[in-house]
Amino acid sequence: MEFDLAFNASYLVAFTMGLFSSMHCIGMCGSIIGTLTLSLSPEIRNKKLAFFRLYLITTSGAS
Repeated sequence: MEFDLAFNASYLVAFTMGLFSSMHCIGMCGSIIGTLTLSLSPEIRNKKLAFFRLYLITTSGAS
């Protein structure tokens, strides 16, 4: 069984870029959704079903 070094290296590069981009997403999108969550009234944040609906709408891109 032969291994193509260029082929294996491209998987390593793709994996590394995926890790770096996930950190970017957590840093950027996580802070945005955290800020939006804290801007909601406490009544909405304490009602789990209403909060879950708003969360689904936000994360699905429907808003």
